[in-house]
Amino acid sequence: VERLLKVSEKAAAKAKKEAMKAHKQAEKAAKDAEKAARKAKKQFRAGLSSAFVKDVTYEDGVEVEVGTKITKTWLLKNDGVSPWTSEVYLGKQTKGKLNPVSDSKVPELLPGKGGEVSVT
Repeated sequence: VERLLKVSEKAAAKAKKEAMKAHKQAEKAAKDAEKAARKAKKQFRAGLSSAFVKDVTYEDGVEVEVGTKITKTWLLKNDGVSPWTSEVYLGKQTKGKLNPVSDSKVPELLPGKGGEVSVT
């Protein structure tokens, strides 16, 4: 009985050691995945760029009656190396922070392609 107990204790200790090793490996894999995701996001953002082509509606300087709801639209070109996906948005930079402009629409565009961007 004592011999079986010692064998069981050794097996339990070995299983615990293997479980802890697997847990550490899983934690490392999760950290590595988070790091890779941050790097990919940074590279994607670095490739984002746009160029103004023309006003589609309401050229600069046009007067509009106070209280009138309008939609301002520009033709922009994706002149970056990253495609504009559904995650790309029109933003307003304030105090170093970029915040999405509500009621804006940005089309999905491949690099080199143009599309209309609107704000209501």
